[in-house]
Amino acid sequence: AFYSGTLPCSDCNGISTLLTLNADEKRTFTLEEEYIGKKNKKVDSKGTWTVAGEIVILNLASGNQKYIVTNEGLIRLNQDGSKRDSKSE
Repeated sequence: AFYSGTLPCSDCNGISTLLTLNADEKRTFTLEEEYIGKKNKKVDSKGTWTVAGEIVILNLASGNQKYIVTNEGLIRLNQDGSKRDSKSE
């Protein structure tokens, strides 16, 4: 599955995001994030993903990222599972 969109960013114009969830045996993913308005600020991450109810959890070397599944796609959550707002990155 592919998901793309722009996430809010506290110190840039947004984070252009492309998430690919692979349906392979290990459930791997690739996450490409480009910080709009910042020169040469692109981050590519890889890891594995799991599902807990309606929450997709990306297992990264730096920690976990959580997303909730909605009819419109995925919405990134804060570490505690609460919804993010435009002031948080």
